[in-house]
Amino acid sequence: HQWKRYKAVLGNECPGWDDFIKHKQAGDDVYKSLESKFRSFGIKASYNDKKIDRIAALDEYKQNEGAIKATLQGVESQSRSLTYETATIIDRKGAIISQSSGNTNSVDIPSDLSKLNIVTHNHPGGSCFSRRDVETLLEDNILELRATTPQSVIYSLRQTSEEKRDSRLLDDLCVA
Repeated sequence: HQWKRYKAVLGNECPGWDDFIKHKQAGDDVYKSLESKFRSFGIKASYNDKKIDRIAALDEYKQNEGAIKATLQGVESQSRSLTYETATIIDRKGAIISQSSGNTNSVDIPSDLSKLNIVTHNHPGGSCFSRRDVETLLEDNILELRATTPQSVIYSLRQTSEEKRDSRLLDDLCVA
């Protein structure tokens, strides 16, 4: 996965997947420049596979932000008035891949499907994220976690390219 490595090291200087492949196949000056910049960092760049996957996922998210936003608006407008919690997992292209229902205070989120995807759920009581919500975000490596309330307030936590797993994060957020 050469593109993932290049994206992790070069950041925004590296084009998206489709453009990268076009330039690579053409062997053009754009690709040669990327290759030269990447090599200048050496193989010693400290990017593990998990970070590379997260950076690639964020790039895909940005490329499909319009479709993701449209899906989120539809799902969240339907779930905000429910009296029980529901969760929807949306992939990085904006497609719904899982929906589940819970009770008034919780809903189970399938961790095998949520990794590096978007999870939105409702909070019928109108609260911000619970401590368990934040733990799930971190443990399951969710790209973005959202909670919507009956008052149409939407809370969102989104990963960045940097890995921040400081335990104080849980204490710094508004927790129910």
